[in-house]
Amino acid sequence: MQKIHKNQNSSLMLVITLFIALNGCSKQQQTAETTTADVQSVAAIPSTEQADQANNAQNIPDVLLSEQNNPAEKNRPMVKTATIDFEVKDVYQSALQLEQLTAKFAGFVEQKDIQKTLENEVSRNNGDGTQTIFQKIRPHASMIVRIPNNQTQRFINTLPQFMLFLNEQRYEAKRLQLKLLQEKLGQQATLGAVGDSRANNRLAADIADLTQQEVQDRLNYSTIQLDFSQPAILRQTQDIQLQRVALEQYGFFNRLWHSIQLGAVGFLDFLVTAMQLWPLWLILSIAVVLIGKYKKKRYNPLAKTPENQDI
Repeated sequence: MQKIHKNQNSSLMLVITLFIALNGCSKQQQTAETTTADVQSVAAIPSTEQADQANNAQNIPDVLLSEQNNPAEKNRPMVKTATIDFEVKDVYQSALQLEQLTAKFAGFVEQKDIQKTLENEVSRNNGDGTQTIFQKIRPHASMIVRIPNNQTQRFINTLPQFMLFLNEQRYEAKRLQLKLLQEKLGQQATLGAVGDSRANNRLAADIADLTQQEVQDRLNYSTIQLDFSQPAILRQTQDIQLQRVALEQYGFFNRLWHSIQLGAVGFLDFLVTAMQLWPLWLILSIAVVLIGKYKKKRYNPLAKTPENQDI
């Protein structure tokens, strides 16, 4: 009998073990199917950053200017200027890459300015004498680069590789009348001539020479102004609350007594300030007394009856 019971128990344990194993396999299969479905659903939905980059890429043209040579520029030298405003992923990295690109085109950087603009700030009290400051900052850069005149279009057409979004583009090619400019400077020197004529002539010659050099520089090198910014970033810093730290140096009762003293001083200050308006209070008191007597006389019937009236 004991052997039979042992066999039955063994069979029961074997059945239970098989049932648990089959149930575990089915759960693992369901979990795997669910995980696969989740991965497929996540892969089917692009991330927000990828979607933004795709949308911005559609707003950036492949070519900003035509590189075809204009026959009119051969006999008419042009002064070329351009202004381009766009957004980048990283201001500092893009500024460095633009400097390297300018050097490749045999140009130079005339001016460079990088700054961070604070757009919003929120602080949170930590309760231990410190505070956490959250700042929304937008880095912005402004560069003026000088590029050889015949390489201007090619340089501008290489800029879309840095862009996330193109905001503004302006381009000008104007003929500079050097002869008319020299005549105008000569007229100003003649009108402003005072004292020694030789010194004035020498000054006018120096001005004309410097002006000619500047004009020649503008003819040889185009002026391109680049303004670019990046999406706002979050900066989190810790700061000390001096007033909170000063209060926490004392115990509860000391702080309570200090508050009572401050309240008493504030009440005394209020009384002193109110006493400065004593003419106003005097006028109001007289007005209240007169109005009270008038109402009392008006609504009292005995006041209207003569004292010696016969009955």
